Amino acid sequence: MGNEGEERVPEAVALLGFGEAGSSVAAGLRLAPAQPAPRIVAFDPAVRDGARARFLRARAQELAVGLHDSPGPWLGEAGLVFSAVPGTQALAVAQAAKPFIRPGTVYVDLNTAPPGAKREAAALVEAAGGAFVDGAVLGSFQADSFRVPILLAGHDAERVSRWLLAYGFRVRVMPGGRPGDASAIKLLRSVFMKGLEALCIECLTAAERAGLRTQVLEALGDLDSRPIGATIATLVTSHLRHAPRRLEEVEIVERMLRQDGFEPILTEATRRFFDRTVRSGPLWSDPQGPDLDEALGRLLPVTRAAPVRQG
Repeated sequence: MGNEGEERVPEAVALLGFGEAGSSVAAGLRLAPAQPAPRIVAFDPAVRDGARARFLRARAQELAVGLHDSPGPWLGEAGLVFSAVPGTQALAVAQAAKPFIRPGTVYVDLNTAPPGAKREAAALVEAAGGAFVDGAVLGSFQADSFRVPILLAGHDAERVSRWLLAYGFRVRVMPGGRPGDASAIKLLRSVFMKGLEALCIECLTAAERAGLRTQVLEALGDLDSRPIGATIATLVTSHLRHAPRRLEEVEIVERMLRQDGFEPILTEATRRFFDRTVRSGPLWSDPQGPDLDEALGRLLPVTRAAPVRQG
């Protein structure tokens, strides 16, 4: 684990982005009762912009954070840098920071960006002599502040994990993870979480229109009777046996919603999904059903995108 000094974050920490994520990280580093607070400096271009600037400056004053409107030599004082900007800006911010990163600096990229963009950012940081750690935020800073779960990947992930755990952060390291791997997990998780969000809205607004919201929520009450992983596995493994029957049910649901004047975007997509499985060929006939490995092996070619025709 190393000596006590190795468990503390460097004396100076920089934040690239001081919005919800960046200010939450600052709060965690500043408010930990049993650890010395580092000196924190931050950059956010919104500090030039009216009402938003006033809010950022007030938050920076509250957390004793030095605030800048662009990367500069001040960044070279930091031994630990957090990048917390919109994912579309992650690579540009790494490029802007590169001239000021000192050798040995640890750069933790918390942005929701594609794995390829994370690897490009890692190359920039490493070319400056820094160490890059891919960070994936698996939750909401708004809900949990700095205690939101964070997954780390990269050569120096263990060191960053020790630093942050000492300050009360909830972090874990992906064994053998490379830059881009944590981000890939975050984005694949979003397939489920954002899809679930959309499904919940489609289901409940349709239920509200029918005056049945409470009853529908009660009918969904069995979903938390088992761990979510077990429920997901059951849905996937039973899909190959029951797709034809479930397709009929979804078709009925889609017609009902359309008759009620509702636009069932997710239900239509679900019907197309089940129809694709049914049309893919013989399904699973063994009454025991496949296990998860067998089911995914059968479904992988079904879900593969068709090649794009040239010309």
